[in-house]
Amino acid sequence: MSDDSMRSRRSVLLTAAGSAAAAAAVALGRPASALGADGGSLLLGEDNHAESITALTRDTVHSTQDATLVVENNISAAVVGHATSGQGVIGRSQTSAGVQGYSQTDAGVNGFGFFGVWATGDGFGLFGTTSDGEGVHGESVNGTGGSFASENASALSTSGRLHFERVSGVATIPAGSFSKVIALNTDLSGDSFLLLTPRGSLVGRDLWYTVDLDADTFRLRLSKPLPYPIEVGWLIID
Repeated sequence: MSDDSMRSRRSVLLTAAGSAAAAAAVALGRPASALGADGGSLLLGEDNHAESITALTRDTVHSTQDATLVVENNISAAVVGHATSGQGVIGRSQTSAGVQGYSQTDAGVNGFGFFGVWATGDGFGLFGTTSDGEGVHGESVNGTGGSFASENASALSTSGRLHFERVSGVATIPAGSFSKVIALNTDLSGDSFLLLTPRGSLVGRDLWYTVDLDADTFRLRLSKPLPYPIEVGWLIID
């Protein structure tokens, strides 16, 4: 038998053996390695790898709610995006929200990182709305719950009333008294100062305050007692 004939027969045998191995792998529930390459099928329950981008495009839709891809998970996250150096998930839309999240019992969108949520836009960087609750809510244990800054315009603008908790109130200096001590439920610092607004006539008396930083209290003082009680509104600003 010639060398060419022996090589041809060996090729046929190797091809047949490879086909049998692939068929056995599929029969055992294990995908053949070639299926993980570009051009192969997406395998459920397997770790799929590809060299190029995998794109799914739908040319015909029936409504704005007609999704191209639906992923459901009854226990954990439905979709997880991970990237080493870029964004984990990017959403784009020409006429609606790029990314939308909804939950009946928890946050619609969760953000974690140095910036939990980074938002930028031509009209609003971050827009929050609600019918009965708070449009935007910020909390911090040891830092600032909300911080606003503007280089050339207003850092904070409101079209409604401003509400302050624990840093504002109304105290009453009793009739015939020189002063009134107010204990606070917040820390005072050396940078804190108070705005005072008497809710009645002082009749030429001076009104001022002194602060006890160790006790987190301040004292309203009158240069001379009044024959009637006087209410004083106060607001702490740092």
